[in-house]
Amino acid sequence: MLIRTLLADYYTPEIFNDEYKFSESGTYFAPKFGEFQNYLEYIDSLPARSEPEVYGLHANADITKNQNETNVIFESLMLTRQGASGSGKEASAEETVSIVANNILEDLPNEYDVNMALKKYPTEYAESMNTVFTQELQRFNTLTLTIKSDLKNIQKAFKGLLIMSTQLEQTFKALFDGKVPNLWKDNSYKTLKPLGAYVEDLKLRLEFFRTWYSKGQPEIFNISRFFAS
Repeated sequence: MLIRTLLADYYTPEIFNDEYKFSESGTYFAPKFGEFQNYLEYIDSLPARSEPEVYGLHANADITKNQNETNVIFESLMLTRQGASGSGKEASAEETVSIVANNILEDLPNEYDVNMALKKYPTEYAESMNTVFTQELQRFNTLTLTIKSDLKNIQKAFKGLLIMSTQLEQTFKALFDGKVPNLWKDNSYKTLKPLGAYVEDLKLRLEFFRTWYSKGQPEIFNISRFFAS
């Protein structure tokens, strides 16, 4: 069905109309009937890299393609690295992840007291943002608790107090590679940031709502701090 839909723009009687274009930009079209050399010149004039519009796709499809290609390249590069240094001077993979886990645990603040927030900012008809506020606190509590639990579990696994499950192995690899673990993403706002930038962004979001709680509703809302943004 997809191939038929794509080919419908090309295999059509409209192609005999000299004004017919394959894409909105007008770059791609069937050249007028002429000499063989004319067709070669038209082909040579086409962009070296085909745009998504050739396939009937939006220009944003190019962004997704580039992101996927970049991820594949970096994944391939990461596979070529050694698991640990043999010189004895650099930290092993386990030591590196342990340091990262400790740093994140130290950086993340305590969870919000949602019950106190509900008392201070009760649900009222005239104050709809109070409901938004408490819902945001609950979402961020779920996320931070997930992160802390995951990091503590991986530390226990290092000490032999917990079995290194498949999920913990995934977290271990992600932390070592500087990526956000999938378990966190499943409970997180949408992000494409690497691990370090993600943690910094999370701290800014948490601080925004902590300030809201202590100093009252802000006059200007920073949309980028909300969970859904």
